[in-house]
Amino acid sequence: KSFVDFLSEESKKLIEFHIRNNLQNEFLALRKRRGVSLTYEQIAKEFAYSIMNRILFYKVLERSWRNLEKLEPLYEKEINGVRIDDGEKYFKALKTFFKKAVEVTGDFEPVFILDFHDKLILPSYVGVLKAIDGLIHDLDNVELEKLGDVIGYVYEEIIDPEERHQLGQFYTPHGVAELIAKWCIRSPSDLVLDPGSGSGTFLVEAYRRLYKLKTGRKLEGIAEKDIHEQIIKQLYAIDIDEFACHLSAVNISVRNVLHPSRDLNIIHSDFFNPEFKPPYRAKSYYKVITPEGERIREIEIPVVDCVVGNPPYTRWVEIPEKTQEFIRQKLGELMRKYSLTPQVRRGLEPPIYLFWIMNAERFLKDGGRLGMIISNLWLQTDYGVKFANYLLDHFKICAIIDIPLRIFQALITTTIILLEKETDKAKRENNDVIFVRLPPDPIEDIEADEILKAIRERKHDRFAVYVYKQKDLSREKKWIRYLFGIAEIEKSDKMVELGELFEVTRGNSLYSYLASKHIVDGTVDLGANDFFFFTPSKAKDWNISEDYLYPAISTSRQLKWFTFRKEDWDALKSQDAKCYLFICHKPKDELPESVRKYIKWGETDCVLRIRKSRTRGQRRTANHAKASQTRERYPEYFYGWYDLGGVKQAIIVTTYYTWHKTRFVSCDFPIVTDPKSRINKGTIKGFIGLSKFIFHSVLR
Repeated sequence: KSFVDFLSEESKKLIEFHIRNNLQNEFLALRKRRGVSLTYEQIAKEFAYSIMNRILFYKVLERSWRNLEKLEPLYEKEINGVRIDDGEKYFKALKTFFKKAVEVTGDFEPVFILDFHDKLILPSYVGVLKAIDGLIHDLDNVELEKLGDVIGYVYEEIIDPEERHQLGQFYTPHGVAELIAKWCIRSPSDLVLDPGSGSGTFLVEAYRRLYKLKTGRKLEGIAEKDIHEQIIKQLYAIDIDEFACHLSAVNISVRNVLHPSRDLNIIHSDFFNPEFKPPYRAKSYYKVITPEGERIREIEIPVVDCVVGNPPYTRWVEIPEKTQEFIRQKLGELMRKYSLTPQVRRGLEPPIYLFWIMNAERFLKDGGRLGMIISNLWLQTDYGVKFANYLLDHFKICAIIDIPLRIFQALITTTIILLEKETDKAKRENNDVIFVRLPPDPIEDIEADEILKAIRERKHDRFAVYVYKQKDLSREKKWIRYLFGIAEIEKSDKMVELGELFEVTRGNSLYSYLASKHIVDGTVDLGANDFFFFTPSKAKDWNISEDYLYPAISTSRQLKWFTFRKEDWDALKSQDAKCYLFICHKPKDELPESVRKYIKWGETDCVLRIRKSRTRGQRRTANHAKASQTRERYPEYFYGWYDLGGVKQAIIVTTYYTWHKTRFVSCDFPIVTDPKSRINKGTIKGFIGLSKFIFHSVLR
């Protein structure tokens, strides 16, 4: 990591200069394909990693291919009459070695040959060239055969958390991938597809599983030549990111550096491309060197026995417009049938992983299995109820495994879903669905075999296991109830829905209240959090008085107890937290100059944190957010896009989408929405205490 950090930091300015002057069109095309706000800094990180990665792999091959020239430090070395004394010559020499590796082995094109990154150049700083020399020298004393065990961590190291969130991609822990591979892959001849392969974690686990089924032995070291060649022909991978395809290729190729990987079925494509459906003949993302010259290899994607993976967690509004259109073209009929067509203004924003599963079903044979790790929000949302109906009509839902801890660095809790494609309605309805809730232990502490045993035996001394007939699962209610065994509790005539006692809304502003009630046609989100939320220091910098600021909480993590009092808010204020909301329910011409300047900043320089691809490379400022545009359309409530209309107070607030930590908070300090019924303080305290008891009893 330190090598990548150093090289990328020293290279980024030159890379930006080189791209702007020589590769700008290719860079913009790459950014468009990825569908994220790709930066020059990220390209620099990828460039640094690609150099390190290929040097590592070359050094591995050196130990197995005697006729492969040894790669030694290059700086100030003379090669074919050329003295290597600057960055351009150094990188050119490296690429010569990489190409030689392909020629000698007759293999490994996807590892050594990169299209865009090979057009970049190294800086000529002596320190940079000597650092690469140092890596080459040091690798002679390293046990390189274990390279494959660390490839997967690339996403965690070279892509920053914000970018990973926009990509919707996260590195999958080994135990999760192992569990899914072992459950899905049942035959030594199974064909396996990962349609969002990332760094190749699932491909590696599928490789190990197939090896065990073919030989009866656990894979240790490298596979026999014939077994290796069989397995790689059974694995298929797709990714929209060319660099991710490179990582997958490395992760599979390193399983056996002695035997060919030319038959790698790795495709650089958007999984939702309407033309992309089995059987489909696609082109590989790399060129194959043949006696007749370089050519693009064609890969036929058949229907498969297993689809596995960790699909993106991207929200609909963050999905590139082109991919949105692909999804509508491919899945429009299903989306309409199950009322899953996104309606952002009405708050219906199904995430991409739902459509991912719907599209993956089309690649499965009848009786084929699908195993994925996805966000668990679908279990507690209205769109999740609609998606559950789709699952009931297309699969035997074999198991849903809840993972209570956030196993990714992003603030996402997850569920493993195990499905079997089944066209026979009677067989689906008679299927037993296993709901498993794991304890809040680190995922690394739980063995995949232990969880699979719990599914087979339908009981476990440490896991909560519930079994239901598929025909008994609700088509109207949220499936979170099945993970906590609360179906019986709901049957009591003493149970009432919260909406019978309170007016339940989302948000603390009049705008959010009206949107959640569909009085105004827009998303309930404010639309530009960076504009509307203030820290005390931000208020001071802009000279915004408290006449235009209202005490607020900006995250559920600020609600630590079952009460929220003035001293709790004062503590947030002393920490310079985001604890104010900009409430400006006045026309512009009645505002002080400092407030008008701040609103102007929102219209010119407060850039939304969304994908640049969504706006075709143009910046979108706070006044162009969907919610801001909605407020412009309702002058009867708002003076402009900046106006949230005021605040409706509340006496009880509950956290939203916090999974296992749901709790109700008595609000002794005004921050959010009014209840529709006024009840006395004693009743409120009794309700809070009772809810605390019920939730803690159920969650135990």
